[in-house]
Amino acid sequence: MTGSMFQMNVVLGSFIATIVTLFIKNWHLGLMLPAIPGVVIAVAIWFTPESPRYVMRKKGYDEGADDLTKIRGGDITAEAQEIYEQLKAEEEAGTVSYGDLFSEPNLRKRMLIGVFLQIAQQLTGVNAFLGYASTIFAAIGMDDPFLFNMIWNAVMVFGCAVGLGLLDSKIGGRRRQLLMATFIMGPPLILGAVSLQLDWNGYVTMVMVCVYGFGFQLAWGMIPWIYPSEIFSMREKDKAMSLAVFWQYLFNAIIVFITPNMMGWSTPGTFYVFGGLNCINLAFVILFIKETKGVPLEGIPALFGAKAGVRSMA
Repeated sequence: MTGSMFQMNVVLGSFIATIVTLFIKNWHLGLMLPAIPGVVIAVAIWFTPESPRYVMRKKGYDEGADDLTKIRGGDITAEAQEIYEQLKAEEEAGTVSYGDLFSEPNLRKRMLIGVFLQIAQQLTGVNAFLGYASTIFAAIGMDDPFLFNMIWNAVMVFGCAVGLGLLDSKIGGRRRQLLMATFIMGPPLILGAVSLQLDWNGYVTMVMVCVYGFGFQLAWGMIPWIYPSEIFSMREKDKAMSLAVFWQYLFNAIIVFITPNMMGWSTPGTFYVFGGLNCINLAFVILFIKETKGVPLEGIPALFGAKAGVRSMA
């Protein structure tokens, strides 16, 4: 849930930012506005208590239970005991090294899937469209690219809300939503490219971009953050997630860096490239992504088709 709410906060922030830019013409002021919440956070952090779990790990059971009482109220004995037992189990299990990520076959498979899922999120091209939305909408002939950027971001917020609603429902799930989303991301971008090449009405391309944005937020915005947390145990998570996120931000930087050159080369070509990459993502999901909704942590190694000892998922 943390990863999904993170994504909702991102799209809401982006939507609010597009509204603000419609009314602020002074770019100096616009550039300064993000500093305001930064100052608020810098002050508030000094009044934010540590989590009971952290306190219990550093100072012991009693101190952690006292902090939990301040947060929860009432009888917290069962929850405090559960946290304490989890901490003891994690301490006994230890943590894996980066070498272990590659030496244990089952863990290596899960790690590579987690890494490529993060890379695939960037290969969807979403940050190219987010970072250069106004330029792209101007290139496809929109009279007011800032207005259409706001509409696109509103569609993204709606898509994220739908994705959140489906995530743990009977018709949703990690694999199923990724499949549904990718089906409605690649083809619209390719159709948008055809529209640009044949000089169709710009609104056709605009609609295709909105369908693509809805599809991204339906799954690709949140699930690449949720899925790794479900396929790695606590002892594996630190190293595996740090490696996956490293590759995510590396490809983020690459995509943002090359997009202006791609747009300068060919706007339809840019649409074709990202449409094709989304088709590759579809093949990846079909071949490698397993449904983890409702699967207990102990059942994850078997889900990925290799034997793993109890120690590996402790």
